[in-house]
Amino acid sequence: MKMTGKLACAAASVLIALSAAGCSKKESNTINLGGIFPLSGNVAVYGVECKKGVDLAIEEINAAGGVNGKQLALVSEDDEGNPDKTVNAFKKLTTKDGVKIIIGSLTSGCTQSITTLSQAGKIIQIAPAATASAITDAGNYIFRACFIDPFQGTVGGKFAAETLGSKKAAIFYDVGNDYSVGLEENFKTSFEANGGQIVALESYSTGDKDFNAQLTKIKNAAPDVVYLPDYYGTVALIAKQLRAQGINTPIVGADGWDGLTTNAGEEVLNGFYSNHYAADSTDPAVQTFVNSFKTKYSEEPNS
Repeated sequence: MKMTGKLACAAASVLIALSAAGCSKKESNTINLGGIFPLSGNVAVYGVECKKGVDLAIEEINAAGGVNGKQLALVSEDDEGNPDKTVNAFKKLTTKDGVKIIIGSLTSGCTQSITTLSQAGKIIQIAPAATASAITDAGNYIFRACFIDPFQGTVGGKFAAETLGSKKAAIFYDVGNDYSVGLEENFKTSFEANGGQIVALESYSTGDKDFNAQLTKIKNAAPDVVYLPDYYGTVALIAKQLRAQGINTPIVGADGWDGLTTNAGEEVLNGFYSNHYAADSTDPAVQTFVNSFKTKYSEEPNS
C-alpha cells in the first residue's frame, strides 16, 4: 500500500482480447476495439489515464505487426462516469460501430450497467479497473484485468492492523455505492480477524458535501485509523473536514483514491491505499511500461 496513483492494466486488457479479435471473419484489415471511459466528469482521471494506456498498447502492437496481420483501432466513447451514459455508449459502439470487443468502463457501477448486455450480445467486455466482485458473474463474455474488492478490502484491514499497528478503526463509507459498501464489509471482517475493533461505522449518501456530523461521532470514538473507501473527489472533501476536526490519525483507502494527490492538499498526508501497481516497482515489466508511457506522454503513468 502506498500513496501513488492508478493504471497500467489497460495494456493487459487489450492483450486479453486479441485472440478473440484475431479470429474475426471481417474482410477489413482493421480490428476495431470499443472503449468506454469516463473522459469527463467526477472520475475523469481514471478514464483519461486508462485510454492513454490502451492507446499506447495498440500503438506497440500495431508496430509489431498487429494481430494476425490486422491492425488494431480504438473507437472510444465518454460515459462521464454515468451508468446511463455507459449503456448509451455500449449501444452506439455495438450497433453503429459494430465492435465485438469493449474495454470498459472504469468504475464498478458503470461497468455493471452493461455486463448483461455484453453477455446477451456475445460482446467480449473487459473491465480494466472495476473491482466489484459481481462483475464477472454476468457470464463467460465478461473479463477483468484487476483484483476485486474482497481482496483489497481484506488487504486494507490487515495492513491497518498489522503494519500500522491499529487497534481501533472507524469506517466512513457511501451507503449507496456498491464499491464503497463492498470494501467496507471486507475491511471490517479483516480488521476484526486481525484483532482490531471497529469503534465507529458511519455512512453518507452519494453527492453529500457536509460530513461534519458523522465525523464528530468518529472523533468521539477515538479511532487510531480511519478507513475511507470511496473515489478521490469525495475522499478529498472528507479528508479536509476530517483534519479540520482534529482527527489526525492515519487514513486508509483503496484504488478509488487515484487522483487524490492532485485534488487534495496536506490533509491526505499520512494516508495509504491499495492499488494495482506502483510506478516505482523494480519489476522489469513495470519499468518497461513506465518508460514507454513517459516517452509517449512526457509524464509518469498513474497506477
